[in-house]
Amino acid sequence: MRRSALAIVAGLMLAVLAVAFVATIFAVPLAAPVDGETLPWRLLRSVLPIAAFALPGALLAIWLAEIRRVRGLAYWIFIGALLGLIGYVALAYVPWPQQESMRTVQTALTLLAGGALGGWVYWWIAGRWSGTLVAQLERAGRAVDLDEDGLQRRCRVCAAVMLLLGLLPLALISWHMTNKPDIPLPQALSRRAEADGTKKLANAGLSWAALKVESHIGRVVGVAPDEATRTADFEKATVALASMTGLPGVVAYLENDITVADVASPPMPVAASATGADAAAKAKELEEERLAAEAKRRAEAEAAAKAKALEDERLALEAKRKAEAEAAAAAAKATALEEERLAAEAKRKAEEDANRLALEAEAERKAVAAARKAEADRAAAQASGDANSQTTPPPLPVADPSCDADFAEAFKSTKIRFPLNGATLEPEFSGFIERVAALAKRCASYSLDIAGHADLTGSDATNLQTSLSRAVAVRDALIARGIAAARLNAKGYGDSRPLDPSRNRAAFKRNRRVELSAVPGLRAAAAAGGMSEADRARPAQPPLPAAACNTRLSRALHRSTIRFAENSTRVAARYQSALANVARVAKRCPHHEIVVNGHADRRGSADANQKLSDARAHAVRSALVDLGVPSGRLSAIGHGALLPLVRTGTKAAFACNRRVDFDVTVSAPHPQ
Repeated sequence: MRRSALAIVAGLMLAVLAVAFVATIFAVPLAAPVDGETLPWRLLRSVLPIAAFALPGALLAIWLAEIRRVRGLAYWIFIGALLGLIGYVALAYVPWPQQESMRTVQTALTLLAGGALGGWVYWWIAGRWSGTLVAQLERAGRAVDLDEDGLQRRCRVCAAVMLLLGLLPLALISWHMTNKPDIPLPQALSRRAEADGTKKLANAGLSWAALKVESHIGRVVGVAPDEATRTADFEKATVALASMTGLPGVVAYLENDITVADVASPPMPVAASATGADAAAKAKELEEERLAAEAKRRAEAEAAAKAKALEDERLALEAKRKAEAEAAAAAAKATALEEERLAAEAKRKAEEDANRLALEAEAERKAVAAARKAEADRAAAQASGDANSQTTPPPLPVADPSCDADFAEAFKSTKIRFPLNGATLEPEFSGFIERVAALAKRCASYSLDIAGHADLTGSDATNLQTSLSRAVAVRDALIARGIAAARLNAKGYGDSRPLDPSRNRAAFKRNRRVELSAVPGLRAAAAAGGMSEADRARPAQPPLPAAACNTRLSRALHRSTIRFAENSTRVAARYQSALANVARVAKRCPHHEIVVNGHADRRGSADANQKLSDARAHAVRSALVDLGVPSGRLSAIGHGALLPLVRTGTKAAFACNRRVDFDVTVSAPHPQ
């Protein structure tokens, strides 16, 4: 317990000394400098103002650390730096003789660094054992720990008394700082030495002489009648002042400043007492002259310092004007460079737009040419077709009057929901899909619109892709249950049609959905037979030979690359003729399978590009199914941005890479 109290006191005292040492090394004016003063003495004088403002806060921090068992190094460094900051504010803004000299950045940084060092010193000596003294006092208060004489209990009082006694020197330092004299101690010692020395000279018969102490040097002043008397009187003064000469910090040695009287003046017979009075008056007059000369030198030094300050200010203003001119020139240069960069960027953008327009025009020209050629091929095939192959289209199924009510009831009773960012149909909706499929088979004159939706949490492009993927998932589930693909129209609306526009979890969950609607019409009834109305009305074409299929299908697929707008999965209307040509050839080649490959440009994340390419491939596959190509012979694959046609980073390259192209393979015959 005693060791803990001593550690606290020692740590606090050494921490204050560490701060004073740092302040002394960096010349912070905590104590007025005195010529010839030693470093230890100035260090001790610098302790006084530091202890005055550091003790209250330090004692409060120690008490909190002891009570709460705070032992971290960071705590003590923070406390030390905080006390250093408080000390800087107190020294720089509380009136005292050194107030103006304290308002510098160097003083603030030095006190902050010194405070942090002091906190580390205290932590090393006592802070890392914080709480030990309190724990010992608590144990001393328990009856089970008392010895026969009850010494453990009395140790609580002992520890408290020792702690107060240890803090007593710090309290005395603070009291001295608060009540310190106006005259610094070295100056007071010098004045006392001058008075004692002048008295000793008078006792030695040199009443006209006096002792002056400047910078630890004793000067014997006065007026002697001649040079011989001047030398003899200085020897007498040296003997009289021998007892106080050689003291460090007061009078290190003596110098002879006795002047000789003017020899041209005739000697005046006066009494001994009158001579002594005149000598004293003369000495006083000389001292006044010396003080006047010193004041003149001081005024000249101040004038020179003021002139130097004005010159420094002029040079600083000139440097500032020069820096401002250089900054203005640099800003003008930067503006010119920025204008050049913007001009180059505008030129590059114009070139990219021109290239893009040229590519789009070329693609449009090729599409028109391909459409015209496909139409010519179709006309030729019709002209050369076998008249016996013409068949009468089967009668269209008749709509059931109860279908509207049944579809409305089914779609009202169940809503298909999806998890966040998910497009997989949950098993809980299998029964609903079975019910819709049964209704669709019974109501063969109806087609189904499948609308996918997303919530408001993602970007527009991501939400559009996710909603389309959800609609395609429901469409594939119905196709798997025997519903013709041509009767199913899947479309994604992103987040453009929310049920609940609120931005909360419940609203987001309601908006992640797929909605179904039944559309009566002849298109659906014709699609029930696996083909469109135009195909039903057109005479059936016989299958092509394998060699002809390879040639014609490869040519049709090669000419049918489909481009997409940015972040879009919609098949533009200008590609309908190309897809119709592919469908006509594919239907006459039953042993060939078509792979629909979706692609995206390299902008965007890999996951977003993959989803976008999948959606584009499925959109084209759905279009071919709608044109009568059996869904079992079509597969859709998204490749993201992994297979670009053009690897540059221009807009024209991005437009080329946003595409769907085709591959063809030969398979076993498909059942017709």
